[in-house]
Amino acid sequence: MRYQSSPCDSSEQRQETTRERAERQRLERKAELTYNTGDEKRWAQNRERVLHESRVSEAHKVITPNQPLTDSSVSLKALWGMIEETNKQVANAISGTSKENHDAKKALIDAQRDSQINRLKERESQITK
Repeated sequence: MRYQSSPCDSSEQRQETTRERAERQRLERKAELTYNTGDEKRWAQNRERVLHESRVSEAHKVITPNQPLTDSSVSLKALWGMIEETNKQVANAISGTSKENHDAKKALIDAQRDSQINRLKERESQITK
């Protein structure tokens, strides 16, 4: 069955002219570009939703060995390499001579200090966000 439109009663509706249509469309566009307090509220809700979604999506990211860790330029593989190197230095410090012992202890203290400074900086950046 074909759709049949009802007969048009042109006597009731006056056809708008091109100028009238252009003016109406201009006013509609102008109304779309102005915003009010309701828009601000909607934008705030959307902003909160987007921030929440981005936090959730970041939490579910999978870390691969050669991928840099979040907020770091060091990959997981490189991090484990540094940890193993530090463990070797600790082992040498425990079993080595006096001079080696001194150098290894100094390196270990420096590594711990640097690690603590980095953690404090990371914590500070999280607090300031």
